[in-house]
Amino acid sequence: MIVIVVNGRKQKKWGGGYNFDVISPDEAIKLKDAVIALGNYQYRTEMRQQLLQNGYPEDRILDHVTQKNGWQYFDYFEPRESEIFVDAGCYNGHTTIDFIKWATKGYDYVYAFEASNNVIDNCSKSFKQNKIKGEIINKGLWNKNEILYFNVNEANLGASCINKNGEEKIETTTLDEVLNGKRATFIKMDIEGAEYKALLGAEKTIKKWNPRLAISIYHKPEDILEIPALLLDMKPDYHFALRQYRAHGSETILYAY
Repeated sequence: MIVIVVNGRKQKKWGGGYNFDVISPDEAIKLKDAVIALGNYQYRTEMRQQLLQNGYPEDRILDHVTQKNGWQYFDYFEPRESEIFVDAGCYNGHTTIDFIKWATKGYDYVYAFEASNNVIDNCSKSFKQNKIKGEIINKGLWNKNEILYFNVNEANLGASCINKNGEEKIETTTLDEVLNGKRATFIKMDIEGAEYKALLGAEKTIKKWNPRLAISIYHKPEDILEIPALLLDMKPDYHFALRQYRAHGSETILYAY
């Protein structure tokens, strides 16, 4: 029997569309012959711990329903010499660390942008510990310099975003202003719905240097159409590829080259 475990906090049973039994972690613990597939991404760590603490065998707990497939941002392009990476939405610095691993032919510099004051220290620690050549800009990427409101998602700080009803204020800047004509070879953006505006603020850089792009397009439904159209206006010779990294519909990345 295969069981999908849902949100352990709410104890709801969600079965729509699945050909599986959908039960709570408390119910799953009573089953001794089942393979448990964790069906909620946000609380998967909490659910796994709940099962393990109650004696459920670890080899019968699977993350396959929500597990990330592929090397997000880095499994489409081949590295080149002297890469210059823009990490827009660096969060805890792990994407930049992945970039360093990917850049097997060497890199020159990293520009990392992070708007949230709640995670900027973690990003700084990652840079220092891994001796990363680059800088962290504690601002959001946008199409102009501005003070905007920022909604802090306490349950998932990585999902914090620009929101007019947010309780925190942040500064924004543009990639064109920060680079000021300098080169970029690879731009990654995962900035919770600010990607379109941030690309507008990177127009000069894109037109001058033709960087490869890895852009999240799942935060807003219109992005899957509007972002490619915007990029084609900037660079009519861009080619596109689309990859999906999670089964539950998030982590959709547009590659442009």
